[in-house]
Amino acid sequence: MSGHETGVRPAVPAALRGIALFKFAKAATLTLLAASLWALDDPSTLHRIAHGLAPFAAGHHVLAGWLGALPAAVGGHWHALAASVALYALVFLAEGIGLWRGRRWGAWLTVAVSASLIPLELYEWIGHRTALRGAVLVVNAAIVAYLWRLLHRRRRSGSAS
Repeated sequence: MSGHETGVRPAVPAALRGIALFKFAKAATLTLLAASLWALDDPSTLHRIAHGLAPFAAGHHVLAGWLGALPAAVGGHWHALAASVALYALVFLAEGIGLWRGRRWGAWLTVAVSASLIPLELYEWIGHRTALRGAVLVVNAAIVAYLWRLLHRRRRSGSAS
């Protein structure tokens, strides 16, 4: 009799809980960013923010390009940008909840979202190798590999969650 048949859920691995906490932290950060963007009502504010963040983007050409283009791209569409950031925060929150509860859908969602970022991270790392870029690439690849292996192991063992 499996844990599912007896009503007893197997323990959630500590690694899943750790990844979930990471996703919760990302969701909280993006929620704060979305709230801040929603509160912006002066078009020159985004120019000041982009200018202030420019030193942090030094050597990160894609980020620097995005920061430079952001004020013109957003224009007066503060609320649309804030809503987009909030939706992305909800994706991270959903990933975190699914992982925290040990749900298969949470692992699949995390694999899909994390794997979709790897090509961009690889492009950035190839163009401008830094330890931080390499670490981000390795961590995201490790998360995807771990969850992929866990999902396939569960499928072979027949556990449904």
